[in-house]
Amino acid sequence: MDRKGMKVAAKKAQRKHYWMIVAICLFALVFGVAYTSSTLSVSTNISISTPQTEDSTQFNDMYDVLQDLAVGNENDAREKVKQNQEQIVNNDTDATFGRRRGVIASLLNSFASGSMVIAVADAINSVTHNGGVSIAVPVILSLAVYIFVWLFIQETYRIVMARMLLEGRSYNKLPARRFFYPIHTRKWPRMAWTMFVENVFLFLWSLTIVGFFIKQYSYRMVPYIVAENPNIEALDAIRLSRRMMKGHKWECFVADCSFLGWYLLNLITFGLSGIFYSNGYNAAFFAEYYVYVRSMAKTTGIAGSEMLNDEYLYFKGRPADAPYHVRRCRPIRSTAGTESCSSAQAAWIHRISF
Repeated sequence: MDRKGMKVAAKKAQRKHYWMIVAICLFALVFGVAYTSSTLSVSTNISISTPQTEDSTQFNDMYDVLQDLAVGNENDAREKVKQNQEQIVNNDTDATFGRRRGVIASLLNSFASGSMVIAVADAINSVTHNGGVSIAVPVILSLAVYIFVWLFIQETYRIVMARMLLEGRSYNKLPARRFFYPIHTRKWPRMAWTMFVENVFLFLWSLTIVGFFIKQYSYRMVPYIVAENPNIEALDAIRLSRRMMKGHKWECFVADCSFLGWYLLNLITFGLSGIFYSNGYNAAFFAEYYVYVRSMAKTTGIAGSEMLNDEYLYFKGRPADAPYHVRRCRPIRSTAGTESCSSAQAAWIHRISF
């Protein structure tokens, strides 16, 4: 593994798409997908010794309200909503990157404090005159919203991020429409399902002593695999990632450790160095690392590596310069039953690019 060479390539890709990569990593931060330590820069009144973000605190407040409603403690829930609203007002000292004022801010605050949940419960109760229904409906709706945001936005954004970084290493232009990659490919539900299955596996492994730590690296390539082949089945992606990372988990851990200096600088600069440099550098590096692991998998003929044949990602130049068969082909079904692309049918997905 040429880690130095990968870092040089990562810096080159970062320079080529500097502001776009800053935006990619900033969205990852806002969605809580990655680089959350950089949130220290968004508020001047955050204590270095307690780097808990306001978003996570207010989400816990809403969760407490839902928990009280679910067990029938309506009065306690209303009291907590009142306390949460007072806390938001008292903390209204710095609106930078915050959600203090304005219409959207008011909506977000009402959801975070739990007042919207109580309002919905009251509205339903006034119509149905059934206390059980008025409590059950907002709880179920809130749970559905949380699952949707977590699965269809947070988790699938990991795939979007991987896709954009892989394209950025090869091409001089990285269009903003790539943020809608799951929608353009019409594989959004499949992507979300794959990430859900991965999280289920990680949760089950977390019940063991060392399994969670090891499997974090075993499944590290799943977002990249799905980014390259969004048609792949969830279990196929997980198995392929596990096979690809066999013998590479330790070097990936060492690669993570090589960024420790940048992590420390990020803390010292209250996240600013991360937002404007090291987050993008780290993201671009691991895109290069995936390309390296992928190359090793295809060279050694690892089972399932035939499903990684998106030539568009590895054709150096402009998309319009890609060979005609790379731009115009359509997916085929592999012998494993999963839709994939052969070397002659690789970039069917990129009809949206031309």
